[in-house]
Amino acid sequence: MLPDPDDPKTWLAKAVSDSRAVSQLLNAHPPLTDAACFHIQQAIEKSLKAVVVAKRLPMPFTHSIGELLDLLRPDATLDRLHETLAATTRYAVELRYPGTDSPPLAEVRRAMDAMEQLFEWVQQQIDSPPSA
Repeated sequence: MLPDPDDPKTWLAKAVSDSRAVSQLLNAHPPLTDAACFHIQQAIEKSLKAVVVAKRLPMPFTHSIGELLDLLRPDATLDRLHETLAATTRYAVELRYPGTDSPPLAEVRRAMDAMEQLFEWVQQQIDSPPSA
């Protein structure tokens, strides 16, 4: 049986898989920050799309974290995390190719922390019944 793309838990499971990859990549010696950044962005994108599905909103065709955050705002948690989360959009493509320096490990860890906080918020959104 294939995973159901209309089930927000399917999206969140994919996001969690990306976050597990982040942990493995950052624990490598030396840390594989470029690859970790890509998976941080993917985890954030998929978890936000889980909420889009849960709220029965039209799925936007975007990889922009800022656009997804704006779609789900206003919300105090998203407002607090907005700058850090939105900055990860560049991790989706820019860091995957030569010519771009990896962000400092401290920045990557901040993004990972924001991702983990976002997961808690997403879980609450998924567990809440959709508004009529």
